Amino acid sequence: MIQRIFHVALLACATATSVVPSVAQQEGTLRWSFATQGLVLSSPAVAADGTIYVGSESKRLWAINADGSFKWRWPATLFSNVDWFDSAPAVAPDGTIYAGNFDGKLYALNPDGTLKWSYDTSAYIISSPAIGEDGTVYVGSGDGSLHAIAPDGTARWQYVTGDWVDSSPAIAPDGSIVFGSWDGNLYSVFPDGTAKWSVDLGEAVQSSPAIGPDGTIYVGSGDGRLYAVSAIGQVHWTFQTGDVVDGHPIVGPDGRIYFGSASGLFHALNADGTPAWPTPYDAGQGIFGGAVLRADGAIVFGASDRRIHALNADGALLWTYTTGDLVDSSPTIAADGTIYVGSYDNKLYALHGNGAPLAESAWPKFRRDSRNVGRAPAAEPLQPPGIVAGPDSLTVDAGAAAMFSVVASGSQPIAFQWLRDGAEIDGAVAGSYSIEHAQPTDAGVYSVRVTNAAGAITSAGAALVVNPPVAPTITLDPRALTVVQGGRAGLWVQATGSEPLAYQWSKNGVPVAGAVGAAHDIGAVTTDDAGTWTVTVSNSAGATTSLPANLVVVADGTSRLVNISTRAQVGTGASILIPGFVVGGTSAKRLLVRASGPTLATFEVSGTLDDPRLAIFSGGTLLFANDDWHLADNATAIAAAVTTVGAFEFLPGSADAGALVELAPGGYTVQVSGSDGGTGVALVEVYEVDAPSSAPDRLLNISTRADVGLGDAVMIPGFVVGGTVARTFLIRAVGPSLSGYGVENFLSDPRLQLFAGTKAILSNDDWTDAPDAEALSDATTAVGAFELEADSADAAMLVVLMPGDYTAQATGADGGTGNVLVEVYEVP
Repeated sequence: MIQRIFHVALLACATATSVVPSVAQQEGTLRWSFATQGLVLSSPAVAADGTIYVGSESKRLWAINADGSFKWRWPATLFSNVDWFDSAPAVAPDGTIYAGNFDGKLYALNPDGTLKWSYDTSAYIISSPAIGEDGTVYVGSGDGSLHAIAPDGTARWQYVTGDWVDSSPAIAPDGSIVFGSWDGNLYSVFPDGTAKWSVDLGEAVQSSPAIGPDGTIYVGSGDGRLYAVSAIGQVHWTFQTGDVVDGHPIVGPDGRIYFGSASGLFHALNADGTPAWPTPYDAGQGIFGGAVLRADGAIVFGASDRRIHALNADGALLWTYTTGDLVDSSPTIAADGTIYVGSYDNKLYALHGNGAPLAESAWPKFRRDSRNVGRAPAAEPLQPPGIVAGPDSLTVDAGAAAMFSVVASGSQPIAFQWLRDGAEIDGAVAGSYSIEHAQPTDAGVYSVRVTNAAGAITSAGAALVVNPPVAPTITLDPRALTVVQGGRAGLWVQATGSEPLAYQWSKNGVPVAGAVGAAHDIGAVTTDDAGTWTVTVSNSAGATTSLPANLVVVADGTSRLVNISTRAQVGTGASILIPGFVVGGTSAKRLLVRASGPTLATFEVSGTLDDPRLAIFSGGTLLFANDDWHLADNATAIAAAVTTVGAFEFLPGSADAGALVELAPGGYTVQVSGSDGGTGVALVEVYEVDAPSSAPDRLLNISTRADVGLGDAVMIPGFVVGGTVARTFLIRAVGPSLSGYGVENFLSDPRLQLFAGTKAILSNDDWTDAPDAEALSDATTAVGAFELEADSADAAMLVVLMPGDYTAQATGADGGTGNVLVEVYEVP
């Protein structure tokens, strides 16, 4: 039921068109998307003028401007014999676009979208064309051949293999063409079409080769291995992945090879074939495309889990972006850092990067460069290493992170070794060196030795100064709790001071074994847990102990939500205010539902909604609606209910909206909008009018989706806990995870604060940083809520609250704005 409420709350944005995210230029967020009217397996090419070319199974090749606007499509009409464009287009220096088609033809198009010529291979083309230095175009075909085609569209030669050629050819520095075949062989052919060598790779080769800086060829096979083959056709090494490798490897500046397999694992290997990461990254589902490597070392690729993944050079997740379907298209990166990639959901996506362009390496992406030429550069003379920038001296507080970095020049691959006071630091062999929690003992002079095949150079020293540590200070003491025996007790503390902070909880002055986190959770309380609890917080500078909090365990007691409310910005279209709530049990409840705007302004709230309209829905069915409360048929009863529940009175004759309704058990949403199309801040409230009854006939939870602004336009859900004992609540502020449900203008980094009256009692920025993150996941399952992305910046807290009045404020942690879903669940 809770899932259904959430989906109803999202209904208003289900048909939203693509928009620029509210936090401009945030990495991994949508810049725009373009509907291609068919599946996109093709990998985009970017021309020198910024035009993006991509094919789709709409039987068209599309030209799209850098701002996401339509430029042209070919053919312009559906009534043609042209078939799917799954092949990645390639752009020649003169602007000619070459694209293979499932109808068996290679098409050459002018930059204005007119046909230049076509070449018929007599079978389907999935292979992506490569363009030689002399303009010859090479492409594989389902006829089992590699075709060489002159720039005027005439045949030069045809090299026949034993089966289909889906593999996209790669042109080596000496001009030879390397490609795989379904017959299980990797072939190398001279530019005149004569055989150079072939190597048996055991099973079908659909993977497209990448060529390293020394001419080594890297390619996957259906036998589950990645092969490293020398320029003369000798197998250097193989790496077994355990599943088919149809994806396309890439090569970094340091010689690392990156690729994925059908197992869903994404690997990084050193040039000698050994793993570069302790464990591969698990995307969860198969990876069938290639990756792209940025100049800052980030790796971006798509997978069958519908997501685009970005990893740092160590294999840690930077971000993901969820599309509407599988992502087999290989991404590309434009000069401004924009990331382009297609999806089976019929769209080409443009995502914001961080400004880093394509890496300068031998083969940093599928088809090597942004034009998809598929040709390795000619070998260049070795250049000795040089220090372009860094490292810089640092002064940090004890416990803070310290990071040194260097920018080096010279021929790749380049190796790094960091030194402290002239001595090598074990394992510090990347372009940067970090100390997670710097301490005074880490102070010293840091430098880095940069080495390549042409020599070595050591940077100037950078001093690290670490300020003395600051002793911990408790900013929020644990709160007293009265809990029913067998229920949950959650104690927490908040403290500041130099990291890392250590925690030790004590009961009646005796330390409790294993109770060493900022939060201490007791899952099933017994009378043995009753007593006076304190927590001692310590670091290298000292220790402090909290005020005592009494935990009382009783045999019986009640606790429940009495009323719920939300104050938030009301927009238009998909940005109206949509709270959702659940009535539990078996009996109908009489509820007072109000939307206040004009009266809210009397409480010194700025920018209020002048004329709110309130509508109550069950699923997609409208049950009740009101514009001005005093014009309702039961206005007198509404006024009486206001007095009964103790709510503030509306101004006489005001344009505030209200309804007194009786609702059966189930899930409901309240949609609040400006009746005149206006916008502003509104307060929505839901009160139980009847005398409180025993569970389960009562309100169970609240969820609200709205835009979060600044100042008075932040979102403030409120709720009242009635009864005599504590109860556990799961409270969440969801922004990034909304992207998986089609919400594009989401709040990128929500911050959640919980208040008791005017006092802040708990806060969270990223839910995975919560001290009880594992318990948060368990509670999510228990209440039936959707799972948050494991790496997301969504905020959440699991908290045990005594009866009283509470508010939860959702804001942008970085000052950002956008759409957010705030939920308050009773946890069983």
